Amino acid sequence: MTKAILFLVIMSLSNYSWSEANIQNNDEQDVPEVVSLDQGTMERISEHLKLSTADQDKFEFVGATSGLKCVKGPKVKQSVKDSIDWTKKLNPIWWMGNADEPVPPEWYRPDSKFRKVLWYYRNPFHNFSFYVIGIAEKTDKSEYSRCGKFPSDVFAPGYGWNYSYIKYKGLRLPFVSYWSPTKKLYFGWRERGNIGIKINISTTAKNK
Repeated sequence: MTKAILFLVIMSLSNYSWSEANIQNNDEQDVPEVVSLDQGTMERISEHLKLSTADQDKFEFVGATSGLKCVKGPKVKQSVKDSIDWTKKLNPIWWMGNADEPVPPEWYRPDSKFRKVLWYYRNPFHNFSFYVIGIAEKTDKSEYSRCGKFPSDVFAPGYGWNYSYIKYKGLRLPFVSYWSPTKKLYFGWRERGNIGIKINISTTAKNK
């Protein structure tokens, strides 16, 4: 019932026209888990409603550019925010660390005596790609959004191209990917705000 009331309020703010039959049968209808809105409506809702974090995560808004969709970024751990400042970003040694997971998780090579060393070399420039030339610590700020064909995904649902870009204040950070039965390629700023590159080419076709 709470979802139904929230959905009706949103539709009224966005000038959505409901027929009498729609309203009478509202309790019998499934309210979508994610409601797509234009940016102007999103701003009006933010102004008039006090939404919990759980409710805010159910919203995405349609970008002004035809065919593109914009979504909010993922939440950032407070411990990560507290551990990052501009002085560390100037330190090349810090670039090679992992502020998100400085200690290898239990699932990573549990029987290896060298698991800590191997974890370090698994992605030696994590902080650099995420927090120096990436903006992964800013993805939950109100000024951050990611717009594109499939902005929440690295690859398109089917074979072919996916493109998007991150908007944060005056920044525009592009991303493009392509995959086929024999190729998987991407370059640019990914959905978590980090920069990445991947080139996988195979002579054998793989299933989706």
